[in-house]
Amino acid sequence: KFNKEKVDLSVIVDVAVDSMKELASQKGILLFSNVPEGTIVDADESLLLSAITNLISNGIKYGKESGYVSVSASKNGDKTEIIVADNGVGISEEHIDKIWTRFYRVDDVRNDEYGSSGLGLAMVKSIIELHGGSIVARSEEGQYTEFIFQLPLI
Repeated sequence: KFNKEKVDLSVIVDVAVDSMKELASQKGILLFSNVPEGTIVDADESLLLSAITNLISNGIKYGKESGYVSVSASKNGDKTEIIVADNGVGISEEHIDKIWTRFYRVDDVRNDEYGSSGLGLAMVKSIIELHGGSIVARSEEGQYTEFIFQLPLI
């Protein structure tokens, strides 16, 4: 069920960050956010929370010990741009366009270690597109990964 309503993105991000803090601290990963209060989007709160939590969880899973995962947002014209970034293992160029495909896994050994099914990023993309948004990934293997998505502002 898809139930769009006016929601404050900063509240959704705070809930997602809070739910992942213990997992991040177990790995020594600094988890922080910078989303201005009053960033209102028309969204299904539960679905958007699920998408953001999934991106944060991936950043933690594939992050470097004592690394970071950040969530930030800013206005970009008539859209809100949200970036979930980490300084983890990264994704090689050959895989970056394939990560949105259901059941696609970059590295079977690494994914088996973390229990990945290859569904998370496909789900995230579907949720963002359902909200009228778009998402891209930028990464450099061994350095960082950024997931950048845009949602229409109200």
